[in-house]
Amino acid sequence: MVMDAEVALLSEFAQIGNHGQNLKVVCPDIDEYIFPDMCMPSDEFISTNRVYDENTKITSTVRYDDTRPKNGKNAPKDLEMNEKYGVETGDFLGYKIQPNTESTVANDNEMCAAKGVGKVFKQHSIGESQWGDLAGTTSWQYFGGQETGMFAQFPTDIKTQCWCDKYDPRYRPWYASAVTGPKDIILVLDVSGSMGDENRLEIMKNAAIAQLDTMTFLDYIQVVQYSSRAQSYGMTLLQGTDKNKKRLMEYITNLDSGGGTNGEKGVKKAFDIFKNSQQAGSTSGCTRIISFLTDGVFNTKAWVDDGTLASMQSSLGDSNEAHIFTYALGNGARTVELLKMSCSNRGWMVKVPDGKPEELKRAMVGYYEYFANHIVNNGNVTARWSDFYLDSSGQGVMTTVSLPIFTPHGSYRKFRGVVGIDVLASDFGKNLDDNSLSFQLKLRSQKCQAFDFNIQNPSANIVDQCDFQRLEPGGNMIPTGATIDSVTKDCLGEDFPWWAILIIVIASIGSIVVCVLMTKKCKQNRHNQAAAPNVVEMPAVMVNAVQYNPRAQQGYQGHSVYGPPGNNQYPTAVPHYPAQGP
Repeated sequence: MVMDAEVALLSEFAQIGNHGQNLKVVCPDIDEYIFPDMCMPSDEFISTNRVYDENTKITSTVRYDDTRPKNGKNAPKDLEMNEKYGVETGDFLGYKIQPNTESTVANDNEMCAAKGVGKVFKQHSIGESQWGDLAGTTSWQYFGGQETGMFAQFPTDIKTQCWCDKYDPRYRPWYASAVTGPKDIILVLDVSGSMGDENRLEIMKNAAIAQLDTMTFLDYIQVVQYSSRAQSYGMTLLQGTDKNKKRLMEYITNLDSGGGTNGEKGVKKAFDIFKNSQQAGSTSGCTRIISFLTDGVFNTKAWVDDGTLASMQSSLGDSNEAHIFTYALGNGARTVELLKMSCSNRGWMVKVPDGKPEELKRAMVGYYEYFANHIVNNGNVTARWSDFYLDSSGQGVMTTVSLPIFTPHGSYRKFRGVVGIDVLASDFGKNLDDNSLSFQLKLRSQKCQAFDFNIQNPSANIVDQCDFQRLEPGGNMIPTGATIDSVTKDCLGEDFPWWAILIIVIASIGSIVVCVLMTKKCKQNRHNQAAAPNVVEMPAVMVNAVQYNPRAQQGYQGHSVYGPPGNNQYPTAVPHYPAQGP
């Protein structure tokens, strides 16, 4: 089914043309920007958010204060409660256009192509494709566009304000893993004394956690911190399971700054981990990546180009050398050595000035774009499956399959985006053991992606070989209900709403009055309370007792490993890209 969507997208892009020369023929009203906007609620929409409690394993739906304007021209109409999804949906394709998206042919191409694949999504949902009733059991279906981060989903639903504020499909695990395939990746993070300046340490933590969040169970990961010396969470790579990702995120959250900037020790530690993991069999066996960050000047610089770094690469003992992506954070970061590290080791460097925290996050999460530009021209890409999870909206056990979309573009193939489909386990037959089936799908997805790093695939963001500089949008912006960091009130459901607090206050006052009248009874109550603290339940519109995994909350700022647009699995101390729940 995901290949049906791929064929449809390829056909749409072919009709449009590489440069949009036939755009108005295929989509005559495209420049009027009339589309169902999943971030534009109607007057009738009740702002609710799905919240998962790790302790009780219960997902509840709670109200929040939605400050968005409602009933705009693109507000989706005729939504009805869908028992299958647990939310109100519309039987048509819905869009999220990123805030500050420039009105360009590139974006219009994505929107137009998505409109075409929406027809295939609908056929799947009603069982009218070649897959018949089998296709009718599909869950959410979606396409994320690479040019601008446009996201199109079938069926349509209204997303929370938090989700609309943050969500970008290009930074989700289902998207990145579809491009890179399985990988070993080590984050090498500067915690020297200067990282305490300009809030750099916290900016780095946010970005590093966001990068970890693009990992899946097919990946193997580790975190190294360095200053005057280097330390790591462990001496071998860890599989990118939910549990291991949470451990590493907590490790990053607790990093402190102090000491010098000995980048050599940090990189050496990373190569030692690669070698140890090789011997221990704790590896994907595919692409190796070092994600290296610093905000200053190395204590020693000669090691970068005197053969020391090359010797580290050779010590791996195979042809699978590590790609090194470097990030210069802050106005004082020296880039000479970082450029050498990246240019000589098949990666790129990004310089991020102080005061622009979101740029570092986008840069570190966007590493997969390098690999997308080098996927072999004559090779087939592999559909990647997530592990099985229990859907929080009550649909049952499901998995996610995703596939990157490439179109012919002269001497190379242009990366257009990723299509994803959630599929119920029942699609594969009845009475199958989930773990056994999950293992079979994992084996399919473990195939390494083939790359050709000699491909000269031009990118508007690359300056001077491997100096990556993302272009800022300009001109006329597409109107959308999505925002950027405009949410000031809590829509995550973690804190009590004002009315719940008021109820508690009133109840407390009532208790005091009763206590005055019934002193003896109060003493007994206090005795009981000391033995068993009060538990106040947050009022909820609906409570589903389900074990959580991917797509519980549309606005919660933690993320899960698997599943589509933004599944949340656990809270983290540092907020990062919001989760989704189509």
